[in-house]
Amino acid sequence: MTVYRFDEHTQAIIEKSVIPIWVFQSVDGHISTVAASEGFCRLFGYADKHEAAEKLDSDICRNVHPDDISIVTEAVSGFENEDKPYNPVYRIMINGSYRCIHASGQHITAETGERLSVMWYIDESDVIPDTKAVQKDDTSGSWEKAYKDTLTSVKNKHCFDNYIEDIQKRIEHAETPEVAIGVFDCDNLRKINDQHGHDKGNLYLIASCKLICKVFKHSPVFRVGGDEFAVILSGEDYNNTEDLLMEFQSEQKQIAAMAKKPWEKVSVSFGVAVYCPQFDSSVKDLIRRADQLMYDNKHTRKSYLQNSL
Repeated sequence: MTVYRFDEHTQAIIEKSVIPIWVFQSVDGHISTVAASEGFCRLFGYADKHEAAEKLDSDICRNVHPDDISIVTEAVSGFENEDKPYNPVYRIMINGSYRCIHASGQHITAETGERLSVMWYIDESDVIPDTKAVQKDDTSGSWEKAYKDTLTSVKNKHCFDNYIEDIQKRIEHAETPEVAIGVFDCDNLRKINDQHGHDKGNLYLIASCKLICKVFKHSPVFRVGGDEFAVILSGEDYNNTEDLLMEFQSEQKQIAAMAKKPWEKVSVSFGVAVYCPQFDSSVKDLIRRADQLMYDNKHTRKSYLQNSL
């Protein structure tokens, strides 16, 4: 079996991504790198994608703390052989000191049928004391408190800020990251809370979040406020932004048509802005444009509903 290769454009998008992404394929029982992003190389101290591939293909546990090697090997084995979730937290030597890394992964199927493993990473050293890796039976909830929204299980505002900081660094280095930011606001949450109770409001938020995750399945999703979510699009989702927004609108209509209860009728206003150096001197400018597009969408949808009554 030969190693899969993305088309030139997709390969370039992944490799230029600020998000630490590593894509590999299991070939004849061995791991073979398909793509490694600039963010991945920067995080783990590799000079470039070639060095990352050379070292990881020969030893996926290279530089992992001896006490944490079993965490990584068991997680990879379960992920590759049993389709278990990939969610380890472990210590790894980077530039002379151990850092605490949280990894996540999912499988995708290429158009030619190959199964690829897509991994992304967060450096948690600043939020997990003494860089002690979190075991599977950890009861302190270090990672979840720091990066995970307890209601919806997506990433939280703190995690979003870390991603945004990485994008800002790329902008400051005169790079032009191929990235877009989506802002999503759940309409009518206050009304549902007031009329049906906060438990039903929570169900409404969870349903809204599931829709966002379903459509933008290749992008990290964050809950950044009480009724507000954000998505950072890169790679495949960035390349298909317009199609995904059309899909999002279509899915909303289908859910609304099938809903029997008010809290099941998902209604989400959205705005997605693509980074453009002519408009965005900083990542904050990009977020502001996405916010404005979201409010424009909310106003348009509200006016349409009023006129249709």
